[in-house]
Amino acid sequence: MACFILSRDSLTVVQETLPKLEVVYASSTPPAYIDIVAVHGILESNPGEAWDCKNPLDLNHPVNWLTDPSMLPKFLPNIRVLQFSYKLPISRENLAHHLNRTSLSLRKLLTQQVLSITNRAIIFVAHGYGGLIVLNTLHADDIGARTIGIACFAVPFRVVQRCPALPGSPTPLSSSTGRAPTVANTLSKLLNDFRSSANGPRILVRCFYELQKSGEDGYIVPRKAATIEESNVGAANSPGTFALNANHYNINKFKVADDQNFELVCDVMQGFVDRAYPDIIAQAILKGDDDQAQAQINLHPTSIATNDRIGDALAAAVTKGRLNSLRLLLANGVNVNAFLTADEETALHLAVRSRNEDREEVVRFLLEKGADVAIRNTAGKSALSVAKEMHLPTIEKLLEDRPLITGPLLKRSSHEQRHLHEPKLTLNDFGASLKFHARVADIYEVEGREKAFLRTPNVNALIYTQGPRHLMNRALSRWSGTGQKKFQWLHLPSNNLTWIKHLILRTYFERPTDGSWDEDDWREKCYFIIDNAYWEAQVDVSPITSLAHIRYMKPQCRTLQSVIRNHSSDDIIVFMPYLHYEKASSRQKMADTVRDVRTTNARRFPPNSDALNADQKLIWSYLWGDMPLHIRRTLDQFMYDAVDSDTPQRKGVDPRNVDQVVYRFMKKEWENDDPYVLMVDQLWMVILEDGKSHPTFARIMLDLQC
Repeated sequence: MACFILSRDSLTVVQETLPKLEVVYASSTPPAYIDIVAVHGILESNPGEAWDCKNPLDLNHPVNWLTDPSMLPKFLPNIRVLQFSYKLPISRENLAHHLNRTSLSLRKLLTQQVLSITNRAIIFVAHGYGGLIVLNTLHADDIGARTIGIACFAVPFRVVQRCPALPGSPTPLSSSTGRAPTVANTLSKLLNDFRSSANGPRILVRCFYELQKSGEDGYIVPRKAATIEESNVGAANSPGTFALNANHYNINKFKVADDQNFELVCDVMQGFVDRAYPDIIAQAILKGDDDQAQAQINLHPTSIATNDRIGDALAAAVTKGRLNSLRLLLANGVNVNAFLTADEETALHLAVRSRNEDREEVVRFLLEKGADVAIRNTAGKSALSVAKEMHLPTIEKLLEDRPLITGPLLKRSSHEQRHLHEPKLTLNDFGASLKFHARVADIYEVEGREKAFLRTPNVNALIYTQGPRHLMNRALSRWSGTGQKKFQWLHLPSNNLTWIKHLILRTYFERPTDGSWDEDDWREKCYFIIDNAYWEAQVDVSPITSLAHIRYMKPQCRTLQSVIRNHSSDDIIVFMPYLHYEKASSRQKMADTVRDVRTTNARRFPPNSDALNADQKLIWSYLWGDMPLHIRRTLDQFMYDAVDSDTPQRKGVDPRNVDQVVYRFMKKEWENDDPYVLMVDQLWMVILEDGKSHPTFARIMLDLQC
């Protein structure tokens, strides 16, 4: 079949059978459960090479970031990649005609090659005009239901100028040519149809726009055209819109994994996967496929507990009575008391309401794992109330005389397989990790003196995107001297269990295996150090449920037991309270935010996140998280954790926190100044050995600055 392909200079006839959808990469270990479908634009001289980048080390073998083992498959090891190639439009072919014809072909091929596979999610990657083909294809409900997201590289969603990336638009679009209304109307209808489709509002669309001009053509698809949402047109920091330092012709091509453009794209793709796997787990549980559920859980051991979408899987396991899947989820840190419905019902509520034959065993298991009988839904009903309404005397007795809570194993089974993974930020922290800045210092001994290389990245860069090694390599690259590295010091600005565990995980993930230990030893040490026994189990919290934000680590300094045979341990964990101070007005803002979060309960979006400062965003994101935030306490809260020090105990009496001696003295002596309040902060410090014959240390120290 003759296929007309539009190049920039001429039309070339290519003998090829198009359209076609071919598999260009497939993961076997672990097996693929996500299909990435790549759709090229119309400005490619050879659509088969649309995603290839010239390899400076081997000109005969270009780099395709979608299939190269060192690129995307390294970070997403559970994917299959398919490339869709289609007949490019001949000159001045009508946009709507070509769009509908090509989309219909893609739908047919997806139905044959993708929809026939169960439990397979779809992520589209599209360049230029290819993004419009994808949107038109998603009108099919069966394909839209499987689709998680679309990564759009310079896709022209609207007409703002001459646009060679669109068919029927070789010259500047104007009303005199009669083409602008046709193209503009087609694009407008396409967007409206997508937004109003059954799955459109659910599908994530992430738009990348070009920062470099393409020679005399300028910006082929300018920022205003490359943004899908009308309200975000022109906004450089719009949600879901990202700038790439590239022109239109190379915006979708990357040659190395440490390319900053690729790192950003890879983060977006990983975000798509984090959205996909809880749904796949839930579907596997509903179908009774415990093997599939376990495979998915094993692929995401560090992020599953804090993935906000995992509640559907927990609900499925409870309502269907899948005890094996339930054990897997709770063993991997999923919160047994999380709200699973709009009525704020927990797993215990759903277990009581379920009518499966294993209901009693499910309820018993949840109670053994710490399910809270006292939690009430929005109607004010506890699980016990529901059991009484349903006349379930056996369940009632079980809830009233709950079994002992079963704790974790003191020693893990030797055959248990775990893997080191890069930590991922899987919850919406409203930008808190971008606002707080950490400290990283490499300390060297140079000619008898210490020399420090210091960087101050934000927490997101330190833990989730670049990592300490990448950050310090860039700092050290400017130094031409020599010296002996003594230790590395990392400082986080908040007592946040999520951040410190993820930083420890990142530290071990980046460690070389050229010392006296192998990779299995590093892995075992890492998971031993971040085990809940050393962290969550050491938390003391107010006995009053409404004051659960008053929490702290039990003061201690301990050397951790070695898990490596014939090797003593020098790993140390320290938890220590210390006195500090804060302006009264700042502390009151924090108290007000805590009150707002308490009254709206866990995992709710704040009324206006853009109006919050960094501290408030941190509290909204992590105060009720699975691995909670520890906020600083007043001296009164430190001593009396069962008293609400921010609320007057009786009418006409000030709250206890503004009755502090230091506060009253400063308010009296410095009338026109904001008085100080004495606070109690916590120092958390971890010292990690490096495993070599002469241990050096990587220190991770956290103190609170809310």
